[in-house]
Amino acid sequence: GYYECKKEEEKLTKMWEEYTKNINCVLNSSPMNLFQFEAGVITASMKSIWEFITDLSKLKKIAPLIPLDCEDCCNLASTPGTVKKITRDNGQNYFYIKTLKSDRRPNWNKWVVIFQMYGGEPKIPMQTVVITLTKINYEECHIASFHEFKEPASLEYLKKLSDAKKYVIASIKDYLENYS
Repeated sequence: GYYECKKEEEKLTKMWEEYTKNINCVLNSSPMNLFQFEAGVITASMKSIWEFITDLSKLKKIAPLIPLDCEDCCNLASTPGTVKKITRDNGQNYFYIKTLKSDRRPNWNKWVVIFQMYGGEPKIPMQTVVITLTKINYEECHIASFHEFKEPASLEYLKKLSDAKKYVIASIKDYLENYS
C-alpha cells in the first residue's frame, strides 16, 4: 500500500522533472510565438506595387536574388483555399503556400493578402503571413509584411527571412521609383 504509493509518486516526480527539462530545452533552443515584421514606403501606385507583392514570377524578375524558383506565374492573391507548391534552390527544395484571404477593393486605401507557409523539404515552420498595402497619399504607399509563427523557428531562419523581406521591399521600391 504505502510503499507502492510512494514508489509511484517518485516515478511521477521523475517523469515530471524530465518533462519540464525537455520543455525548457525546446523553449531555449526554438523561439515560439514569434512575429517578424518588415515595412517600407514606396512612391508608386497601389496597383503597381500589388502586382509585385502578389505575383512571384514578376517579383523574381526585379528581385532575382530571392531564393525562390518562379518561372511559372504564382499568384499569392489566388482564391482562398488555393494551395501552391513553391520551389527554391533550383527545384531542390520546396514548401507550400495556402491563400487564406485576398482583398483588393478598387476604391479602398488598404489592400491585404493573407496566406500560410508550411511544410516542404526541408520543412519550414508553419506561419501565417499578412501583407498589407496602404495608400498614404496621392504618390506614396506603405507596404508591410507580418509573419506570425505557429511552430518554433530558429533565429537563423528569422534572420534569413528578415533579410529576404528587406531585399524584396528595396527591390520593388528601386524598380518602381527609378526604372518604371
